[in-house]
Amino acid sequence: MVVFGSKPLSCDDDDGPACEGLNASVAFAAVANTPYYVLAGGYGGASGNLHITATAAPTPFNDTCTNAIPMTNSVVYSVNTDNATETSDPGLCCGYSLGRGVWYTFSPPITERVTITTCGSDFNTSLAVFTGICGTFGSNHLISTITMDPIAMASVPA
Repeated sequence: MVVFGSKPLSCDDDDGPACEGLNASVAFAAVANTPYYVLAGGYGGASGNLHITATAAPTPFNDTCTNAIPMTNSVVYSVNTDNATETSDPGLCCGYSLGRGVWYTFSPPITERVTITTCGSDFNTSLAVFTGICGTFGSNHLISTITMDPIAMASVPA
């Protein structure tokens, strides 16, 4: 299965994000009212009864940096990131891709050491901490991110 804009946006031949085994699936950040042309066929010329579905799902509110949710000290925030996009996510963070990100802000009331953790998440998580203005981060992160499975934690000097 291939999704086209002016060039292929996404493609898969098996074990995609929604199907296991020999069935294909793709997921991508789509723009409203933009037609996407999908080519579905048999791998290596295989044929049979095709079932194809397109499902659009709303993104989390804090999918973009401008909608970052302010965090309160010691409060756990939970969100399902399945429908999060890469919109406004910096490209590479510490040499690897961080995708389907959601944004939060934290402003300590005094100068102190801050620990930010994703402990308790049920997937392999990553963190990157930035200062500045949304949309200007690029790959300029404040700290190294640490990836652990399923826990990621970053300590940040405030």
